[in-house]
Amino acid sequence: MTGVFGKDPSEDFDYQFDFSGLLVEDEAIASYVLSVETGITMHSDSNSDTAVIFWLSGGTAGETYHITCEGVTNSTPARHYVSSIDITIYDK
Repeated sequence: MTGVFGKDPSEDFDYQFDFSGLLVEDEAIASYVLSVETGITMHSDSNSDTAVIFWLSGGTAGETYHITCEGVTNSTPARHYVSSIDITIYDK
């Protein structure tokens, strides 16, 4: 997932970084690190074999927040995939 998404400050949405198109056969996301800028709240996160799912709430209208995910695979040596999105907050 790469791109720019919008949300209202009062909305609480789930987003995901889908690495399925990058993984090779029998490879899975074993661990991950999410980096979220100050000012928006990430209150839940989890992963499947192919994706990292996280929930965001809050934010200040007019601000854009950068979120980055580094997914680390179960392969040896482990592969590190990095993806990012921007969330722009606006009043609906």
